[in-house]
Amino acid sequence: MKNLIAFFCITLFIEGTAQIKIIKISDLAKANPNEVQIVDLQGIKSIPKEIYKFKNLKELSISMSSVKSISHEIFLLSNLERLSFNQCSNIKYIPDSIGLLVNLKYISFTMSKITSLPNGIGNLGKLKDLNLSYCRVKTFPESFYKLHQLKSLSVGFREQQPPLFTDD
Repeated sequence: MKNLIAFFCITLFIEGTAQIKIIKISDLAKANPNEVQIVDLQGIKSIPKEIYKFKNLKELSISMSSVKSISHEIFLLSNLERLSFNQCSNIKYIPDSIGLLVNLKYISFTMSKITSLPNGIGNLGKLKDLNLSYCRVKTFPESFYKLHQLKSLSVGFREQQPPLFTDD
């Protein structure tokens, strides 16, 4: 039963009405690329190549995974509005080509090991929410100031994390 969650992809299909379907990652190739709007992958080791055929994808969330790098192919999913790599502690670098995702409104790299942002971030003119909580980003590129739509920026890091639960 180890890594059971890695075998499922949670997707939202839009066919007149919203339907949530849970499918095996191995069945992604069978999904209609025009219907898939949201893909949520958890606990994966690498990003399945089948993801890149979903040109209408609006949201891609990869959480609690051991993914080590972000493939440049993700940045060809030009309709993406939300991109999350939360608790992907192996991710240390965001490629400059992130600037190709001009429709992005939300990005989150919470609890990753990112230390800087690429200049391409300034091309994300629709970006409203950037979450870098518990990352070690200390400086921002000059292009960051082009983000005129940005409404929320979450940054900060603490060496010692407080316990989630106490015995109070």
